[in-house]
Amino acid sequence: MINSPTALGPIDLPDDFSVQCLADIQPHEGILLHTTVVMLRKNNFGVIFGPSDSCGKVSIQKQTILDKMYGDRKLFPMDYDGLPYFSGDLILEPMGRQEIESAIKAYDIFKSVNQYPSDYLDRLEAAWKTIYQASFRRLEVKIDVPLPVQSPPPYREVRIATRSIIVC
Repeated sequence: MINSPTALGPIDLPDDFSVQCLADIQPHEGILLHTTVVMLRKNNFGVIFGPSDSCGKVSIQKQTILDKMYGDRKLFPMDYDGLPYFSGDLILEPMGRQEIESAIKAYDIFKSVNQYPSDYLDRLEAAWKTIYQASFRRLEVKIDVPLPVQSPPPYREVRIATRSIIVC
């Protein structure tokens, strides 16, 4: 049984780091970032950060990742494993229209049983509007932290990858 976020096991990430969201190579405000915590078995965890500020910056907090993992495991214990099964990989990618629309649908389905931040739907809708009104074609993420992060056991090396998306 999961009693606390720390029961998930150790994760070696900086407590807080930032990334920059770029639209056609320029910093862009209002972009959401999807963070995937890649697991070795069962489902991966997903956490949404942002929106990006006027300089395109988004802050990623380790505790927010752990809290989301804890909440998802508590709500769906058969679907998720703990941090002993963390692959060491995080994937950061900007959210496009389809990803935002999927997140809004998931919110509508799970809002009665899941604890979302009070501004969650507002952030999704604002980001969707930003993307919908966009004239840019490509979104990407630039990492502002030295990587990979390495610590002695029981921590694993963490590798952070980014993905770009094409906005249609």
